[in-house]
Amino acid sequence: GKEDKGEEEEEEEEEEEEEEEEEEEEEEEEEEEEEEEEEEEEEEEEEEEEEE
Repeated sequence: GKEDKGEEEEEEEEEEEEEEEEEEEEEEEEEEEEEEEEEEEEEEEEEEEEEE
């Protein structure tokens, strides 16, 4: 009866929270990758300047 509905709603809320957390983690990983790429580009530019 009522108890079953409450449990289902709780489970759905937990699933939604987990999905949101996963999305946030993915976004953080993407940001980190972008930062790494930028650092690599800067290093390459510095190396090119040193060669001249």
